[in-house]
Amino acid sequence: RVEGSNVGVGEVRDRRRAPDLSSRDAGLLQAPPVAAAADRNSPGAPASALGVIGLLAALVLGSCGGFSVNRGSAGPGVAEEVDALLAQMTSVLQAEAGEIAVLGFREADGKQTPRTEALDEYLLSSLVVAETPIAVGVGATEIREKPGSGGGEWEAGALLPEAWQKLESPRLLSGQVHYEPPWAYVRLLLTDRVSGEVIGSVSGRVRERTLERAGTALSTRRTGIEPGKETAGVEEVAVDLHVLVRRTKGDFAELVELKEGGTLQKEDRLQLRFRVHSDCSVYAFLFQLGGGGQRQSLFATEAVFKGITYYGPSEYGWITLSEENEVYTLYFIAGSRLEEENEELFENLADLIQQGAVDRFSGLDQVDAILAEYLSRHMEGEERAVKIVRDPEGIEKGKVETFMYQDGTRLESAPELLSDIGMLVRAFSFEVQIQ
Repeated sequence: RVEGSNVGVGEVRDRRRAPDLSSRDAGLLQAPPVAAAADRNSPGAPASALGVIGLLAALVLGSCGGFSVNRGSAGPGVAEEVDALLAQMTSVLQAEAGEIAVLGFREADGKQTPRTEALDEYLLSSLVVAETPIAVGVGATEIREKPGSGGGEWEAGALLPEAWQKLESPRLLSGQVHYEPPWAYVRLLLTDRVSGEVIGSVSGRVRERTLERAGTALSTRRTGIEPGKETAGVEEVAVDLHVLVRRTKGDFAELVELKEGGTLQKEDRLQLRFRVHSDCSVYAFLFQLGGGGQRQSLFATEAVFKGITYYGPSEYGWITLSEENEVYTLYFIAGSRLEEENEELFENLADLIQQGAVDRFSGLDQVDAILAEYLSRHMEGEERAVKIVRDPEGIEKGKVETFMYQDGTRLESAPELLSDIGMLVRAFSFEVQIQ
């Protein structure tokens, strides 16, 4: 759904000024009229609308990388947001006022992205079905790289292209997207080319991830290749990771922050919760330097799927840190494909410990090096260097989430938003002492 709207009339005084979104939370944009909200894939669509769609498709798909009009593949929810924006402009989108050059959306830096182009696609389709007169070969309907047609990159912050006065259409429809996670704020305005007046302006918002999915679907449909997967083994891996440490004091439980090089107490308990942004494999384990390199699995190597929350060792299960005066390292590994058989790795680590190269926190860089080298050799596709992240500096945190447990305990945690190319490894080393 789209929230927030503002409808206004004024003069285009500064094309480079960033859009004013101060009233974006003023209210809820209402659903469009039935005629405007009709299913774009319905066989009952007006014949004239279907004819224009065919003309647009013929023009743009015949060019290299052209724009296609298609409602069926982009992410869920975007069609409704675009329809709601246009519903606010019904009174100023009348055919008798002349054709409209649909210049499309741009990011705040003036660039086109799959996200803005997904918005363009839905905008064009909505206008066509509503039988709004559209200028062909201009802006969002142009042949790519054709100069002087309002397409391509604009100046940063611009709401119109630099040479907008030279366009032939009497009315210009353009928009801009501004991000404040988790929202993407969208502004759409209709400008009279002759007078320079803004005839109508509306704003709304859509979840950023919804728009991102729409852009990804558009790219996939155009190329047949999902972005980031052109070459095996080099796709981005992204994870929202919670590392929870629970400490019981009397009858109450509290959440303790796990820090690199920090100290936990004996009988503290450890749990992982995570979500991945694309299908991949995950392995997480707790490595104990004492005893020749003992390990305990938190999450056995297996395939995981985007959007699903996973737990280690289980949703209500915890690993209890019962060994005092010990140094542990938690490794969380995510990659496109991980080997289930990893005895070679742990034999190499055991040899390192037996050689006396590791003493508590000293020598952990050598442990990391052995793990990174092993993962690099077993990475799917081209061999790449693997980076193991320990320093929390620069790691973005997500929104706080609340977790309820069977015993009534309520814990709140903000996930680390982790990402890397090919393989992602997050590590924490800590010691356990008696309180």
